[in-house]
Amino acid sequence: MKKYIIILICLLALGSLMAEIHGSAGEYGYQFLGIAPNPVSMALAGRGVLSGNSNSGWLFQPAATSFEPERYAGLSHSFWIGDTAFSTAYYGVSSRRRHTGLALRNLDYGKIEERDETGFLYGYYQPVDIAITANHAERITPYLYAGANLSVIYEKLDSASALGLSGDLGLLLFPPLENSRIALSYRNLGVSAKMDEERIKLPRSFDLDIYQGFGIAGHTLGVEASILKPVDDSWRYSLAADMELWQLLHLRAGYKFKDEAQGFSSGFGVQVMGFDLDYAFVPFSKGLSDVHSFGICYRF
Repeated sequence: MKKYIIILICLLALGSLMAEIHGSAGEYGYQFLGIAPNPVSMALAGRGVLSGNSNSGWLFQPAATSFEPERYAGLSHSFWIGDTAFSTAYYGVSSRRRHTGLALRNLDYGKIEERDETGFLYGYYQPVDIAITANHAERITPYLYAGANLSVIYEKLDSASALGLSGDLGLLLFPPLENSRIALSYRNLGVSAKMDEERIKLPRSFDLDIYQGFGIAGHTLGVEASILKPVDDSWRYSLAADMELWQLLHLRAGYKFKDEAQGFSSGFGVQVMGFDLDYAFVPFSKGLSDVHSFGICYRF
C-alpha cells in the first residue's frame, strides 16, 4: 500500500506544477480534446470516467475500464454549442488483465461564411478537428491498473492546418474500501506542427477522480468527485451521481463548480439486450445554446 501512496503523492506534486494559468493560455489549441466523449460523461459533469457504463471513458482516463471479458462498439453524437456537432466512434476489447481500444473523435463546425471588409460574401470554409486514439491498459497488481493513450490529432482553420501527436497517462487505484476507486491522469502530452507559422500548444490537463459506490435497497448509487487542472485555465471541480435501478435503468446528474457557462447536467441510460442507450442534457448560460447528446453501445 505504501507504494500506491508514493505514486499518488508524486502525481499530485506533478499537478501542483500546473497550479497557475499559463501566461500564454490563449495560444493553446486542440480544445476539442476536452469535450466529453459520450452522453454518460456529459450527464456526469463532463467526467464519469469511473462509471462502469462510460464505455469510452478511457479517452479521459486511460486506465479506467471495466476489465470484464467483453467486446463492445459504440457511437455517440452531441449537438454541441452553436451549430457545431461532436461525434465519437469507438471499439474495445477487454479481459480481466488488459484492455485495448480504438476511437475516432470529430468536431464538425459546418460551413462558415467568409466576407471581406465591406461584408460581401465571397465564399465558405469548413474548420476540422479530428483525433484518432488508441488505448492500452494493464493490471499491474490486483489493486493497481495503468493505461496509456496515443492520439493522432488534426486541426484545420480555413486554409491553415496542423498535425500532431498527443498522449495520455493514467493510473487506477483500488483502496481498501469496498466499491471505491481513485484515478489519476495526465492528458494531452505531445507536440504539434506549426499552423500558419505558429506552433500550436496542446491543452495539457492533470485530473483526479474519486469514486464511491453505495448499495441502496438492491440498487446501486455511484458518486464521483473530480478535480481538474488544465494548463490554460484555473482549477475545476465537479460532483456527479449515477443511480442504477434494477440493472436496467440509469439516472444521472452532475454539477460543475466555478464554471461561469455551465453548472448542472443530467441524463439517463437504458440497458437492453446487450445495448446501452444513453442521453444527456447540458444547459449553458451566457447566450450559449444547450447541448443534447445521444449514444448507443453494443456489448458482445
